[in-house]
Amino acid sequence: GKQHYASVRIYHGNKKAELTALVDTGNSLRDPVSGAPVLVVDHMTADQLLGITIDQLSKPIETLASGKYQGLRLIPYTSVGQPAGMMLGLRVDRLLINGKEEKMIVAFAPQQIGRDRHFQALAGVML
Repeated sequence: GKQHYASVRIYHGNKKAELTALVDTGNSLRDPVSGAPVLVVDHMTADQLLGITIDQLSKPIETLASGKYQGLRLIPYTSVGQPAGMMLGLRVDRLLINGKEEKMIVAFAPQQIGRDRHFQALAGVML
């Protein structure tokens, strides 16, 4: 698929995160409940927006069960050569991609996204 980048701004409560997303047409991740497309962001963004640690992200079910964070949900995903996994997801207050408001679920990956740090998020086919 063709790759390009998009600028992303996320607003949640009184927090704001600005990042660059790689738009990857091979990524068609969706929220199983709403069918909404999913934007996958890295652990640093999770910390910025919610104060969630990598450790908490890597134990999504326990973190969800703790009830400490409002509005979290589980987003199932599969990646090449990996068993199916779960990421924590959140419907944020506002999400802008290239300045355009999008209704997407933000999912928090427990690892760094983008080896060279040119981007910190992955967006799928909706763009």
